[in-house]
Amino acid sequence: MNEKTPENHKLKSSKYSGTYQYGSYGDTTQSGPGGQIKVYAESDDTVLFYIDVSRGSPSYNMGSLYDKFYVGSDKGVFYKKFKYTDKPCKWSFVFNDSTLIIETIDDCYDCGFGGNVFADGTYKKVNFIQPDYFEDAHGRKIYFAKTKPGGYLK
Repeated sequence: MNEKTPENHKLKSSKYSGTYQYGSYGDTTQSGPGGQIKVYAESDDTVLFYIDVSRGSPSYNMGSLYDKFYVGSDKGVFYKKFKYTDKPCKWSFVFNDSTLIIETIDDCYDCGFGGNVFADGTYKKVNFIQPDYFEDAHGRKIYFAKTKPGGYLK
């Protein structure tokens, strides 16, 4: 990953850029739930994100999602309704100095993840550099600046 580009460094949302992790993410045993989220400053008030979460042992069900949301005053709400579900996916994001808290709101858990996989948790910021890309579940590098969420998986 490269350092922040001058354009993105000037954005108000650049303070949220980086990589955040929680739980057993990165632990080879993945005994419990864990996850990672990469946050990319897109504009002054929007960020792109890629989240990768796992339930851990014993089923190791997983989920991932690439999208964006509006952020201001260290808070944001993500909302998405998938065609194949009755309920939407809705999360609150709260950024602190070195953490990101994600919480499902309004009982809206249909985010396209495997069984009993949730994004909820306190993620610790492990990298403060704006990520250029993320690697999806198939090992492909997807560059934030080149592929917007609507163009991913098409």
